[in-house]
Amino acid sequence: MHLAIASALLGATMDIDQKKLIEFGIFGELTLDGAVVGVPGILPLVMGLEEEGIKKVIVPWENRKEAFLARGCKIYPVKNLQEAVKVIESEDEDKYLYNELSTILIIAKSLVGSVTTTSAL
Repeated sequence: MHLAIASALLGATMDIDQKKLIEFGIFGELTLDGAVVGVPGILPLVMGLEEEGIKKVIVPWENRKEAFLARGCKIYPVKNLQEAVKVIESEDEDKYLYNELSTILIIAKSLVGSVTTTSAL
């Protein structure tokens, strides 16, 4: 089953706030145990949502890096249905955002430090 269909069913039964649900684009396949597995071609899918004005996108964890390339969207990677519901229902969904920038900044700072040290010698 598609994660989006499962989410829509939860919205229809009022288990998820419908007003919050419609703010998200949702991709992924669900296994029988509720795990979310990746889908091929996530980048063009996310970019299509971006063009339609949808800026919040829930994606499978294994698709997070590719989806992150769509810079105009907030990417929320999930590993299971429960995590997707948490993102949608959260008052502060940004705490679930995927963000590689902190990793990039740490690497950049270490490189700058080594360049500065080398230049000083």
